[in-house]
Amino acid sequence: MEGWIKLHRKILDDPMIKNPDLLQLFVYCLLRANHKANKFIWGNEEITVERGQFITGRNEIARELNANSSSVYRRLKKLEKLEKTNIKSNNKYSLVTIVNYDFYQSIEEEPNKATNNKRTTNEQQTNNKRTQTRMKECKNEKNEKKKTKESMYPLQDTADLFNEICLDLPKIKTLSETRKRKLKACFNRGMTIETFKAIFTKTQESDFLSGRNNKWNNCGFDWVLKEENQIKILEGNYDNKRMAGKENTKLPTWENFLEK
Repeated sequence: MEGWIKLHRKILDDPMIKNPDLLQLFVYCLLRANHKANKFIWGNEEITVERGQFITGRNEIARELNANSSSVYRRLKKLEKLEKTNIKSNNKYSLVTIVNYDFYQSIEEEPNKATNNKRTTNEQQTNNKRTQTRMKECKNEKNEKKKTKESMYPLQDTADLFNEICLDLPKIKTLSETRKRKLKACFNRGMTIETFKAIFTKTQESDFLSGRNNKWNNCGFDWVLKEENQIKILEGNYDNKRMAGKENTKLPTWENFLEK
């Protein structure tokens, strides 16, 4: 990166001078900030990065300053608390704004205007390239996080296990978004693939749930995904011995199960 910034002697009166790590980060922000507004295209969105702003992420700053990302995050928050910066973050990038940027970097006419203009143009081109690179990195990081998060949930393995064990029930042909959402909720409650194996096994062994006794034929994967039904299955409510004692009682309807 080319160009220069102004560093006023008044910074000696700032408490930040006694914190080298904080001062380092603040000067870094001054060096990274745009000296004039620029626009960038992110997906279908036009983003304006104003004078005194720049796009980054704490991992990027940590790499460039050879620092721990947690430490960088704490220092960024400290600068924000001291009203030195403002930070707006989303799942794509972080936009850092230097508070009172013009106070630190006032615009003045330079003796050699042509030289300065060339230097400024080169600096801005470098800034633009860095910003675009960072945007690509943010997009890649988001995709990697999504893949990592999806891999935490053995959704397809669970569906395959159902098809393998519950031979008397309709096969799962598609894992819809609704089914994926319900499966994730099950795993977030603490269920494991072994829990599902136990539920599917008891479901298949039950003459009532499997429909082999022709008493009820509405059991399926979606019904088994309901928490209240999973509890009943695991507690043995539909085991053959227990159901045998209920043969002379009125059988519950599908609506009854939905209400429970």
